[in-house]
Amino acid sequence: MQFVYGIFLFNCCVVFSRLTIDIISFRLLLSDLLNEEIFSPRFFATLALVSLRVLST
Repeated sequence: MQFVYGIFLFNCCVVFSRLTIDIISFRLLLSDLLNEEIFSPRFFATLALVSLRVLST
């Protein structure tokens, strides 16, 4: 029973970390768009991270 509980907790941590990464990258994208820094390297790096996340699901 403890083994199943441990796997459940581990999966929750993985999902939570993925959500945190998604929220951070989304906020970075929004701030770049609002500041009109569309051609900044950080914007492209964040966009690549988001597209990788979408493709991996």
